[in-house]
Amino acid sequence: MIFYLRAFERGIDAIIVMFSGSDCPYKDGAKKTADIVYRTYQRMKEVGLDTQRLRLAAICTVCTTPFQKEIRRMEEI
Repeated sequence: MIFYLRAFERGIDAIIVMFSGSDCPYKDGAKKTADIVYRTYQRMKEVGLDTQRLRLAAICTVCTTPFQKEIRRMEEI
């Protein structure tokens, strides 16, 4: 959580957290990642940051079309 908040403090406009969903090799990896992002959303609201600037997306590392869609979405925000 701190990593994302510091990135915003240092001028990063948006962050896309991509993960492979249920294919994650780590036990409960998808759930833990979602929990971290959720807690970060709560903190972002507290400090007045738009939560749309942080996006959790289940995207395969070789799937370029969904990745490009997320990039376009972030550019719009």
